[in-house]
Parts: sequence; C-alpha cells; structure tokens
Amino acid sequence: FLEDISPANFPKTLDVFREEVKAGGWTILSEHNMAGILSTKGYTLHPVVVIEVCSGKYSARLLAKDEHRHVVSMIPCRVAVYQTSTGKVVISRMNTEMFAGMMSGEVAEVMRMSGSEMEAIIKKTLADLTRNNLLDTGRMMSWLQAQTHEAGSPRLDFPCRSLIRPWAANRPEQSSLRPQKADEELEQH
Repeated sequence: FLEDISPANFPKTLDVFREEVKAGGWTILSEHNMAGILSTKGYTLHPVVVIEVCSGKYSARLLAKDEHRHVVSMIPCRVAVYQTSTGKVVISRMNTEMFAGMMSGEVAEVMRMSGSEMEAIIKKTLADLTRNNLLDTGRMMSWLQAQTHEAGSPRLDFPCRSLIRPWAANRPEQSSLRPQKADEELEQH
C-alpha cells in the first residue's frame, strides 16, 4: 500500500481530491463514509472515507475481454482518506505498480497506466493542498503584521499570542504554528 500525509485537514483533503479526480477525467462512482456507517452500529472512529474512482478508458479495456474479467473485483480503484488519532490526514491506496508486476500482458499494462494516472492525481492534490496552506499561512501572517503595525509595534509581542493561539490550535496540520511553537518563536524576538 502507498500512503501520503496531507498538509490539510480532513474535509479540505477530500474536497481537493474530488476536484482533482474530476479534473483528471476520472469519475467518482461511490464514497463510503466508514466512520459514519460504523457509528450507526455503536462504534466511534476517526474519519475514514473510501472513494471508488474509475477511468472508463482503463476499465473498459479490461471488461471488454472475457480473459481479463478475472480482475473485475479490483475495479474500480479505491482511495481512502482517513484521519489518525493524532490528527494526521492520510491518503491511502493500493500500490498498483507493484501489483501490476504480478500480472501479465494487457492487464499489467492497464494497471500500470491507471496506477500512474492516479498517482499523478494524488500528487496534484497534495501540491494544491500545500499551495493553499502556504497561501493561508501567508494571509494570516500578513493580517498579524497589519494588526501589530497598527498598534505601533514593529514586532509580534505578547498581545498577538492571543491571535495566534486560537488560529494555530484549529490548524493541527500547521505544526510550525502550534501554540507552544508560536510562544517559543515569539520569545526569541
């Protein structure tokens, strides 16, 4: 299996992944909110969503021939987005390239090509999320600078901690701006 840590929170990661799947020409066939489903059975879990995605150009090649239909249980592709108990958001999927090595002929070729496309979609998702987080951080820092400049202070001093602390506490993916880290950075100035 392959996993990547998202730089964003759970809902944002899901939203951007969905957008990139559609932009890549793939279709979302179904989503399974596993935490939600299991909560109706009395279980409490951190968020887990399994997304079934499909590219007709690949699945049609496999489904068109009887000799390839043995792989139908692997169609559609599944990508999971989940949150750990520590707040990390993870994008998880099967290592299609490795699995394709156990296949031969057209099945292996289609698996490699579809796996490569899905990896590109995930990389684009992560790049978009990283860029968005940098923009969010830049906007917040600009706002903080404007607030301190208006108060006549050339640096972030004690009153600004109250501004950073709530913002950082709600952004666990921004580890460099967690409250204790922000306090340490402010003490250095």
